Amino acid sequence: MKKAIVILVALMPLLANAEGFTGGNPQQMQGMMQKVQKMQVCMQNIDQGQMKAIKQKGEQMGVEIKALCAAGKRSQAQAAVVSYGQDMMTNPTIQEMKKCAEIMKGVAPDMMKMTEPYLEENSESNVCDE
Repeated sequence: MKKAIVILVALMPLLANAEGFTGGNPQQMQGMMQKVQKMQVCMQNIDQGQMKAIKQKGEQMGVEIKALCAAGKRSQAQAAVVSYGQDMMTNPTIQEMKKCAEIMKGVAPDMMKMTEPYLEENSESNVCDE
């Protein structure tokens, strides 16, 4: 229960901006808590070692992208982001995490959609512009 509360508190800034959030309805809050608990249970079934490896790979990719951008290699940086994104979208652990995130659909914004402009090969957006 403590973890669910910590998750809910961590998500509050996102939840406050979520569509239809009123903050004062006890039934909505109870429903939200139930979704957080379901998501927590779902996330517990994901291999923590795989999650750690994904995090480390993401951090390494971030360093590589910054280096490419700093060297003026914008197209290589963008290609690397696209390739990495495609790999991540087919990763079984990421697929499991997406299923867990579906539980919160309608309560918190879809974080995956925030990255979409960078994952398209012909996008006008470039990762070096951020």
